[in-house]
Amino acid sequence: MHALTTLAVNRSITQLEQAGTRYIEEQLFYAVCHTLLAPLRVALAKVRIALTLPAPLSRASVARVLARWIDHHGVPDGLLRSGLEPAGEVRPPPAADLDRYGLPQVLVCQDTNIALMLRANAFDLELACPVFTAQAWPLPDPIIAMLRRAHRSRIMILHDASLSGLALARQLAATAPPDIPLQPIGLRPRHAKTLRLCAQRRIPPSMLADLALAHDERRWLQRGWQAEVAAVYPIKLLRALRAIVSATPQPVSWRTRWRFFVTSGFTSWPAWQEAL
Repeated sequence: MHALTTLAVNRSITQLEQAGTRYIEEQLFYAVCHTLLAPLRVALAKVRIALTLPAPLSRASVARVLARWIDHHGVPDGLLRSGLEPAGEVRPPPAADLDRYGLPQVLVCQDTNIALMLRANAFDLELACPVFTAQAWPLPDPIIAMLRRAHRSRIMILHDASLSGLALARQLAATAPPDIPLQPIGLRPRHAKTLRLCAQRRIPPSMLADLALAHDERRWLQRGWQAEVAAVYPIKLLRALRAIVSATPQPVSWRTRWRFFVTSGFTSWPAWQEAL
């Protein structure tokens, strides 16, 4: 098994480096697991069976092989080491500049390391979507002001497929600005099963009654399953988030339209049409 683990680590690092993305150690662990389970995942995809798979390796075993790999080859160029990379939050621009700009959306991540990975891949700069962590909630007042200045602004929540992840959006909504939509974007249990992710099995949660869940998602959680965002292959995660962030927002409600017309002059109508 040791030789197989070593081979899987070597192949996973090679593939991740060829993709040209930055990645964290948790993503490398899941990439190794998916490499070992590749034949089974392909077979399940052919017969269209959606389910999660237990990780075939422990994190400790992969960490030992990675440590030996680093001793021989050095740290992979794309690997972000935990505790060795800057993990500071986004700093809003000086207050004097905020009156000129609006911000259409921000992304809040449950996992601090996933937020670090997204920033390292310039996700926030490429899509004009600052990335925050749930630990930094509530968002800074200047960021809230910029969101309010933009039409159809939203706060997106990226969380694990777990009880804590699904409850995160509800917890944040309690202190979120009431005039800015808060949109959870996953993972949900159905996402984890459709993607056939490696998942962990823990003690089943005792409190699920307050969450809006489909029957199969509730059963999945009751069996103790939980899947991390890090289980999604880095390049697939970036592509999925780019598609979500670039998607056309939902139509503006009539209340928002009415507030716009009441607070603007008649010459503002063409600008509103452009915003739509």
